[in-house]
Amino acid sequence: MVINLVLIGLAMAFYPVALTVFILLVASDRGLRKGAAFIAGWLATMAAVAAVTVSATGNSPPASGTAPKTGIVVAKIVLGLVLLGIAERQRRRLGRPQPEKPEPAWRARLDDMSAVFAVGLGAFFQPTVLVVTAATIITGAKLSTAASYTALAVFGLLSASTFLSMEIYAAVRPARSADVLGRLDGWIHRHTDLIIVIGATALGLWLIGNNAYTLAT
Repeated sequence: MVINLVLIGLAMAFYPVALTVFILLVASDRGLRKGAAFIAGWLATMAAVAAVTVSATGNSPPASGTAPKTGIVVAKIVLGLVLLGIAERQRRRLGRPQPEKPEPAWRARLDDMSAVFAVGLGAFFQPTVLVVTAATIITGAKLSTAASYTALAVFGLLSASTFLSMEIYAAVRPARSADVLGRLDGWIHRHTDLIIVIGATALGLWLIGNNAYTLAT
């Protein structure tokens, strides 16, 4: 469970869409407050997913060799295939001019946005496939030791590590952070497709290979 959650946490931490949203929030008026609210929404959603998953399974994962256990392994393989499909879709976009998309309504009111709305953005902009994958992994594990709960907490913090780093940097170096985060946002915008291709391919191959081996043995 630990390795899988660490890999998913890292993939979530570098999800370019959420990073862009976070940078825009921090750059707006009262940005640190909104950034903290975004992180709170992000972590609260992670905690809610874990709590609902554990509650649904009664913290009693299916025994090895049973049909439910096999179903969980197959589900993770399917999610790995979905990630490879996402990677292929983004690969085809590389180098191609993208059509202009209408600006979301919330971007026009960044400066007037409330912290409560920022909490909602932290929950909304999580990568759904990765969240579902994490829930599937938790479904097949039993949380019974301090180490297992620690692994779950580390996963949540790791998934928000990039946001926490930028929030701390903006608080410690407010004068420089606007320029640095602005350049980072530009770099992410130029390389979004490539980031998704690399991340989705690596995680997808890991999920398929690891769980195919489990299924075979």
